Amino acid sequence: MRRGYAVLDFETTGFSPKCGDRVLEIGASYLSPELALSDCFETLVNPMRDVGPTRIHGITASDVYDAPTFEEVAPQLLDLIEGCVLVGHNISFDLRFLEAELTRAGYIVPEFVAIDTMKLSRRLLPDMPSHKLADVAERFELSVGELCRSLSIDEHAAHSALGDVIVTAFALGGFVGMASESKYWINALDQAAALSWPAHALGCQKLKVRGQGGIAGGAQAGPPSPYSLADVITASHQSYAVSNGDVAQYSQMIDSVLDDRVVDEHELAELVARARELNLDSSRLDAIHRGYLDGVIERAWNDGILTNAELEDIGKVAELVGLDPQTVMVAAKAQADSGGPALPVGSIIVLTGDMTKPRAEIEAALIAHGFLPGKGVTKKTALVIAADDKTMSSKAKKARQYNIPVVSETEGLQLLGL
Repeated sequence: MRRGYAVLDFETTGFSPKCGDRVLEIGASYLSPELALSDCFETLVNPMRDVGPTRIHGITASDVYDAPTFEEVAPQLLDLIEGCVLVGHNISFDLRFLEAELTRAGYIVPEFVAIDTMKLSRRLLPDMPSHKLADVAERFELSVGELCRSLSIDEHAAHSALGDVIVTAFALGGFVGMASESKYWINALDQAAALSWPAHALGCQKLKVRGQGGIAGGAQAGPPSPYSLADVITASHQSYAVSNGDVAQYSQMIDSVLDDRVVDEHELAELVARARELNLDSSRLDAIHRGYLDGVIERAWNDGILTNAELEDIGKVAELVGLDPQTVMVAAKAQADSGGPALPVGSIIVLTGDMTKPRAEIEAALIAHGFLPGKGVTKKTALVIAADDKTMSSKAKKARQYNIPVVSETEGLQLLGL
């Protein structure tokens, strides 16, 4: 057990552990009593449920489906915070989740000794109109990018768990400097050091941070292509009206380039040049690329049988188009199992997650095309469309138990012709 401060920040699925919300990301670091920062710890966490509002925390189900659970990383987190004063900006929020997660993992939770930098800001900087972490950082002239570089660690964005931890740690230093003669700091350190912490094993080594790739999956037909058609869209950046003739010329070129299922540097340059020459904008390019994939799927269905080789080829083309191959392969298999490229009229479709389009709009489109929106998953459900197909929502979990396909919003709407 060591004496000092442990700065914490959690990203979560929502606001209340009592309502079933869970931790999505952990950021933590150790500060010595002299405020020297070390032992930065961060990991995404699989919450074993849906991830909540991605638009707020920036974390998707795909990011966390192969991340460790809180139970798996709890020993390593405990090893870092044991004996320390816990520090955070609005620390009561993080402590509620820490207590709930540790209790769920079977630990006896001690009485935390904590310092809230938001409360310190209100007390020591009463003239500030706002005491949000970003405003405190601005007051102390703290930039998360500059701080990361000074610490020789990978740069972290503001509002990522470890990014907020680093800013909070340096803000604490600012507050200690403003009240360096106070006994508040030494008293908190003494109280924390006297606590009895739960025994724990060695920490989990299966960590995952933002930006790391997930578990490899999908088709691999030959060596991986160094480029994809998504690179054409990125390199073009056009916004013009186009004619059907323009589309046909570019489509013919796609047929030739993708014949060997590889896009090399020379072919990419030719595609970009042709897209610019024909004034194809990004939305039209994306439609052409997806249309090529639709053609591959349709040809695979021509004989009424979808072989493993055809399914692998569909996955490879999906990857070249810039889509997740596993998602597309699942959708293609679901379509084949239903007897064709579209689900039968009257099929029950269930939606789950925070979609990019208003849910009412999607449900209205389903009804207009002859499908029935379902509120919950039953054995009669034909398909579940999720904001993220890796979601652990209760609907998705139940669908997988019944072997009902779970596909992403993009693939689901494409599958249904919406």
